[in-house]
Amino acid sequence: MGGTTMVMALVLPEQHCSLLDAYETCRALADAKACCDYALHVGVTCNYKLFYGPILVAVRANFLGPIRKVAVSGNINSVKLCLTSNTKTDASCLNPSFKQVHNEMETLVREHGVNSFQMFMAYKDMMMLRDSELYQTLQTCKDIGAIARLESEATNRAITIANRVTGKMDENHFVAVTSSNAAKIYNLYPRKGRIIPGADADVVVWDPDATRTISVSTQVQGGDFNLYEGMRCHGVPLVTISRGRLVCENGVFMCAEGSGKFYPQRTFPDYLYKKMVQREKVCSYLLLSSFCSLVQGSQGECQSVFSCVSWQ
Repeated sequence: MGGTTMVMALVLPEQHCSLLDAYETCRALADAKACCDYALHVGVTCNYKLFYGPILVAVRANFLGPIRKVAVSGNINSVKLCLTSNTKTDASCLNPSFKQVHNEMETLVREHGVNSFQMFMAYKDMMMLRDSELYQTLQTCKDIGAIARLESEATNRAITIANRVTGKMDENHFVAVTSSNAAKIYNLYPRKGRIIPGADADVVVWDPDATRTISVSTQVQGGDFNLYEGMRCHGVPLVTISRGRLVCENGVFMCAEGSGKFYPQRTFPDYLYKKMVQREKVCSYLLLSSFCSLVQGSQGECQSVFSCVSWQ
């Protein structure tokens, strides 16, 4: 017991339940009973029948077709393109059922402090999104500054931690993998994930030499089984302090229901979006280079393809 000072809980809407209703239901249940600080991310599932493949194809055809035709016909030898890194999805082009999802995702981000959404690539006919649905949901996340999560994330994180353990993590790497990086990804850093004046004073004292065997007979949760039954863990939390309060010591829990706090999350975390903007600049440069080659191929000369590249 102990070792956790904040959790990211998943709101998974039931069939035909809206994202907003599912969020409100979860908050109503959690706020009065939470013993730990928490934030929420919301699942976007196939409860809504989303479809936009033909729209994307039409946009691509309408944009690229005329340019290629003009360039090849010999009518131009100079092209001016203006690109922006924050081109957004036009909600009017979405099918009615996804307009509701799109609007609710935006409302959750703008008004309720949700900055991440979970999508599933498994559980067909229950939660899995089709490729076109997944693409548009990811695009919506990008437009509103949210984080897109896939169900494989926990597996990847476990593999990352396992690889680092195999390579003998030092204290700094351990803190980064278990705390600081997550706080940065979800835009909670440095209030969470760092010990400095003004931060939340979340502290865990670990004994790296102690061991503990996971068992359903000693777990503190409502389930009657544990997938990790019998697994021996190395490293045990001795003391857990949340926002300066002692909440667990040597396996003894000492925190009252309702003492946990909901943390609204800010959008566009720098940890992710700075990298995304940089990558888009590189991709746009490559696109312009390819277009220049196209013009050169039809005219033998490219005069000013790179006239205007604006980033907003």
